[in-house]
Amino acid sequence: MSISDLQSKITKRDFKLKIVFNKIKEQEERFGREGSGPQFGLFYGFLCLIYDGVHDIPELKKRMKKLFLATMSQLGIKEDDVEEYIHLGRSKKYITLYLNDKVKLTDLGKAYVETNYYLMFVTSHWMRKFLTEKFVMIITALSLIILSLIKILFGLSIDSQGMISEGFENFTDLIKIGIIYLGLRFKKDRIASIVIILLMIFTGITMIWSNISALFSPTVIDPNFESYLIIGVSILVNYALMYYKGLVGRSSGNLSLLSDSKDSEVNVLISVGVLIGLTFAIFDLYFIDPIIGLTIGILIVKEGYEFLRELIKKEEEFDISAINVKSDNIYDNILTKYLLSTIRGNRLSESELIETFKNGLELGRKYYQGYADFFYNDLGAQTVEKYIKKLIKGGEVEIIDGDLILTPKGLQAYHKAESKEASHRRHRYKRDVNDKKAKIIGILWAIFGISIVILLIIFAPKLIELINAWMQSF
Repeated sequence: MSISDLQSKITKRDFKLKIVFNKIKEQEERFGREGSGPQFGLFYGFLCLIYDGVHDIPELKKRMKKLFLATMSQLGIKEDDVEEYIHLGRSKKYITLYLNDKVKLTDLGKAYVETNYYLMFVTSHWMRKFLTEKFVMIITALSLIILSLIKILFGLSIDSQGMISEGFENFTDLIKIGIIYLGLRFKKDRIASIVIILLMIFTGITMIWSNISALFSPTVIDPNFESYLIIGVSILVNYALMYYKGLVGRSSGNLSLLSDSKDSEVNVLISVGVLIGLTFAIFDLYFIDPIIGLTIGILIVKEGYEFLRELIKKEEEFDISAINVKSDNIYDNILTKYLLSTIRGNRLSESELIETFKNGLELGRKYYQGYADFFYNDLGAQTVEKYIKKLIKGGEVEIIDGDLILTPKGLQAYHKAESKEASHRRHRYKRDVNDKKAKIIGILWAIFGISIVILLIIFAPKLIELINAWMQSF
């Protein structure tokens, strides 16, 4: 049996979330708790190759060096890594050696692969459900309605111009959800994106004007515990929405969602500014609030202008990959590290590197499903070519006699990434070795956390009253 045959065994019933959770629990009981999940490492992919009939160790090393996974925590695969996987597989009784340079799966190893393939396939299905334009618009709309109402009401109660402005800014974001919908409905995504950025710039201009007025007549702000709590929640929600919309926008190629992701980034910035203004207000420095608001307004206009300049380029000059959002950091870093690692370990021309990546991505998609490219549907030769050119332009890579070579700058970037990976592995193995101890500590922390929550619920009104009294004492 091969990995491809496993897919036919998955039924519609298997996609129910309750069954998925039970399967995860069953896996933990049978195989132990995986540190960060099989979708973040390549050990599972190594076992999949053996499951597919690759028993020769040199051939395993050759194929593993190509494997690409967008969620992987490793820099790349070296021959020593495969030897490490062999030792790990034997210690867990997933594989056995025969004829010195050949490996095969045990029954336990086969069960491990089959269980994890099931989880990869089904969880990928649910991720595709959540990473859709429709779902992200619903989640964003609900979040904005709740946040905007809370901020406006509390802003009025403490007379904070920054919080009131932020509340109305969040409320106007609902208009942007409608614009995104219309852009999708009438296939005018680029126009919808331009409108969103223009609204963002308008928000920045409004903030500049209102905060200039407030600067000449600073208003007394009465900060309290509740205001800090609201702004803290706002930062977390907008930060999550920023990444969520960026990932969905990038995966679907939706420009308006990318623009809205940039707008959520602006909301985070505004919230941080309000937080700073409230803190200075404790010490009666009320003029800081409008100064921070004014600075943020200028930054919003600047960011909006730069984004808009990309959007209004001619069709033949426009490149969606030039539109950068925060969520790209995850994707860019992994792809860049993969390219640096592959160039360092092989003598390859640009076309050979692209072909290697295509083969590695195909292998990743086969074993890890959606985790292989994190639903970046356009991930392929053109994307890799773009990043190779970026590395050459940045001075990390150069071409000598047709081969791609790492420059001293490229080697420095590689070793920096390698150092981070080594640190990550040390922590992971330390956690695995002390698994029982970690479980006990985890239980104790859970008991402590539950106790704190109970105490907060009981004494919250008195605690908030004391904190507010302390703030007003300045």
